[in-house]
Amino acid sequence: SFVPSARGAFAAARAWRDAAGHRPGAGWREAATRMCFDQWGNIANRNTNVVAALDTIGRYGVTNAIYVRHVWQRWGFDYRLPEIWPPGTWVGSRETFDEMRETARRNGILFVLHDNYIDHYPDAAGFSYDDTVFDENGAPFKAWFNFGNGKRAQSYRWAPTAILPALRANAAALRDGCAPDGIFLDVFSNMAPFDWFDRAGRFHDSAETRAAWGEAFDEYRRVLGTNTVTIGEGGHDALVGHLDAGQPDHLTPRLWMDRGEYADSERVPWLDMATHGSFVLYGGGLGWRYASDSPARGGDPDKGSASDSYLSTTLIGGRTPLHDFDPERINFRCVNTWWLVGDIARALALSEFESFDFAGSIHRQHAVFAGGEGGGGQVWVNRPGTPALPCGAQNSAKVPCGGGNAAGEDWLLPNGLSLPPDGFYAETPGARAGIVSLAGRRCAFSEGENGALFVDGRPDRHDGTGPADTANAAALADFAACGLAIKTDGAFRLERDGDGALILTPIPDGTPFRAEIDLAGFAPGAPAPAIAAVEPVEPAPGAAPPEWHLEGTVLSLALDSKAFAYRVVF
Repeated sequence: SFVPSARGAFAAARAWRDAAGHRPGAGWREAATRMCFDQWGNIANRNTNVVAALDTIGRYGVTNAIYVRHVWQRWGFDYRLPEIWPPGTWVGSRETFDEMRETARRNGILFVLHDNYIDHYPDAAGFSYDDTVFDENGAPFKAWFNFGNGKRAQSYRWAPTAILPALRANAAALRDGCAPDGIFLDVFSNMAPFDWFDRAGRFHDSAETRAAWGEAFDEYRRVLGTNTVTIGEGGHDALVGHLDAGQPDHLTPRLWMDRGEYADSERVPWLDMATHGSFVLYGGGLGWRYASDSPARGGDPDKGSASDSYLSTTLIGGRTPLHDFDPERINFRCVNTWWLVGDIARALALSEFESFDFAGSIHRQHAVFAGGEGGGGQVWVNRPGTPALPCGAQNSAKVPCGGGNAAGEDWLLPNGLSLPPDGFYAETPGARAGIVSLAGRRCAFSEGENGALFVDGRPDRHDGTGPADTANAAALADFAACGLAIKTDGAFRLERDGDGALILTPIPDGTPFRAEIDLAGFAPGAPAPAIAAVEPVEPAPGAAPPEWHLEGTVLSLALDSKAFAYRVVF
């Protein structure tokens, strides 16, 4: 469809969304409302580590999630395809694989496995060049070259019309062997449907490719079950409805052009506007790809899926959070992400993405969501901008040196909150969250639909992952500007249990912290509270007893974080 607009590209994308007629697949809702834990890597015995990690995450309430396991196949990752079942013992025994699958089920986490029908290997049973894509010169089309672990194996691109028999057999084997809740299909939504020739020289156009791929994914859902979640690499719109979700690598212009070719740039949610409500986009894609393609942020490895930059990209488009999953390093990051943005992201995913605009700069962005089951909401994001080009003999740019913009400035919103670079503020009818500047200190907070609060004073990580904030390390962050009567140098969740006690749960990083909580903020107008005890819940060996005192309505705490939680009993 051709949709011109006098109101800009995003208004055109909004109109196109209705005109395109996309319909979500059967697994869309599950994909849209669950955080994605995405695990790569092939270290031995990873299955055992995953079992412990999923149980840990489940204890902290992060169960509304999808766990995607990429490296698990019979012969290793992307090797001798399509032979994938049974799971490879090189990442753990079959018993630990089954335990991993059951642990996900027990915690309410969907279990999704990686599969691939792009790369076809000559050493796999049943391989035939009759099932291979050929080029216009009559040569078989080479696909991925697997050089991992000394394999040095060349695959060929599978003919789109030939993949169904192998796919159907693998889907049945997975269904009977471990009954996954979904499937991740590699490459397809990261590669446009293509024209091709078969071995006999017959021409097949991209429309036939698209139809064959869509039929294949529908077959996976038919075999595994109606509500099976289907996820793809990347995130183009050609397979919407057949695929429920994609992991879109939201990169910067450096991928296709030199820095000197442009004066300024910024990530924007154009694709989000075009497909929101019918196709789930998970965060900014793989965290390590997002970080490595962030020259405006120094190519910082700490700018991955736990970073403020990544979370801002997630929320401005109403995307669903994704977190790179390392079961050997489960700490505050996964829990921190969900406690901060879980409720907001779910509400935005179930709302209509109505409009997007800039506030005087492409780096200051505002998105409006309306209606739908999520009830609508708004998001503001302050990007740090593109670094200026250097001047001098080394600069051969086609744009003036010094370009870029005035990066690094806070953005004061009309509600009085100040957003630091890569900060955000989001609100829906039932929740709000932000990464904000409080007296020059970078902090984070959220208030959920069930009344639970989360605050992060960030004494030792300026963006959720980075270096120490030594200037503010000794002070307590005051969240009064956020409407919360809390001061702290730690990070914790605060909620009431069924008996009326306050439950304070620190993020699981083991860092001692202090907090001052004005209890009047939890019951305005009520008499001054009396506290019977502050009880550690599941303290670790050697945990110090909590130190506390009550002055008026203000409860002061000093906690060593060596208990799972602390219960304030009135």
